[in-house]
Amino acid sequence: MMLFRDDKPNEVEVWFKEKTGGYTGEAEIISLPQTVEEPWFNSEIREFLQCIQTGQQPDRNFDRALYIQTILDQILESCETGCTIKL
Repeated sequence: MMLFRDDKPNEVEVWFKEKTGGYTGEAEIISLPQTVEEPWFNSEIREFLQCIQTGQQPDRNFDRALYIQTILDQILESCETGCTIKL
């Protein structure tokens, strides 16, 4: 079993399981290469808090999410039908 925690983005914890039994021993910590990017969702959380403090509208809003979801739905439909769909 492998566990990735977003509060520790540069490591994963791994437990090994015997073929005939359960997990044994302590988790092995495996280091991952350090990334240049921020941990997941930090920029979204920062933007959310800034919007609350300043009253400005977020860059990410429902209209944009709906637009992206529409594109994703059309991609799925195109894959399922094999037809080109004009956006």
